Amino acid sequence: MTTNSLKKLIAAAVITITVIMAIASSWNDSQIVDEIPHTGAAYSYVAKQDMRLNPEHPPLVKDLAGIPLLFLNLKQGAFQSSFWQQDVNGQWDFGRLLIYNSGNNADLIKHFARLPMILFFILSAVLIFKWARKLYGDFAAFTALILFCFSSTIIAHSRFVTTDMAALFGAFFAIYFFLKYLRKPNWKNLIIASLFFGIAMLLKFSTVLLGPLFLVLAITYGFVAGQKKIICTGKNIICTILIFIIGFLFVVWPVYYFNTYNYPPQRQLRDTQSILTTVYGESYTKYSPILNIVVKSSTNPLLRPLAWYSTGLLRVLHQTSEPHEVYFLGQINLYGDRAYFPIVYFIKEPLAWWGLVVMALLYLGWQFKKTSKGPAPRGLGFFKTISMNLQ
Repeated sequence: MTTNSLKKLIAAAVITITVIMAIASSWNDSQIVDEIPHTGAAYSYVAKQDMRLNPEHPPLVKDLAGIPLLFLNLKQGAFQSSFWQQDVNGQWDFGRLLIYNSGNNADLIKHFARLPMILFFILSAVLIFKWARKLYGDFAAFTALILFCFSSTIIAHSRFVTTDMAALFGAFFAIYFFLKYLRKPNWKNLIIASLFFGIAMLLKFSTVLLGPLFLVLAITYGFVAGQKKIICTGKNIICTILIFIIGFLFVVWPVYYFNTYNYPPQRQLRDTQSILTTVYGESYTKYSPILNIVVKSSTNPLLRPLAWYSTGLLRVLHQTSEPHEVYFLGQINLYGDRAYFPIVYFIKEPLAWWGLVVMALLYLGWQFKKTSKGPAPRGLGFFKTISMNLQ
């Protein structure tokens, strides 16, 4: 066995150990609260090709979770309920009915739905090892892999039928292949970057932030790595927009088309109007041409898959301004606190992690100071170093 093969085998062993830990630790756990609507919606998507439930999350995670459930011969009583036939997005009651109150084996449903979720963790771990090894060598690759695989937060979320681990996977792969395209701009890399951008859009609506991020990266790379900076930057911007278009037309649209194929157009129109009216108010069509276009597109055979995507996205974009009862630092509030995520992130991670963060920041500062002394304009030397490392 060669040294390279041994290193890959060790990396595979680390990932395998974590997978076993994730499955074993969740085997006897009950479903977390968000898994109930997600699992119910997952089965309805693949069984009915009707995405009337849980539109506030894209369907790809639920499609994967729902495929194994097709082999369980589940009882179909939940589809005869008002939660499916009449309610607008009756996801919570439908999920409880399907899983716990229809004579189905709830534990079996939980186990089968969770298994595909491990794939997002495995693929993310593989890319972390590969990317870190390419940039910084074997020691950095194994360090990154171990920190990722044995993070309690990662292990916990890798087991659930939720969108968090999937979003990490989608963003990570989309960024990797987009940078690969910027480094080697050819049609093959552009198509691959478009594919993974589209996949990321199908995993969680928050991944739409990749759009502005990619534009910033395209502009930065054009000014740093290009010989003719203006031309290179302009080309990067145009090709980045092309990646967005291809991703939506050839990845997002087909998946949404599959999941809305049996969704009655008039039912989609009713649900869209109800959701957007609830979120934005009665006068939304008068004051917002965008919302009006989404509503009118809901019955168009070609546009209604993207109209349903837009409905979910618009729902989520408005969600941050809605009141949610939150307990934080001894107080109950209806709105979030800006200090929530920094404080929670700080206390959730172990001290060893924060020690490594401090070391990394000190090293980063030293590198920035070192490269900024060269002939390049101050500050750009650091980005040129990164550009050279990505070659």
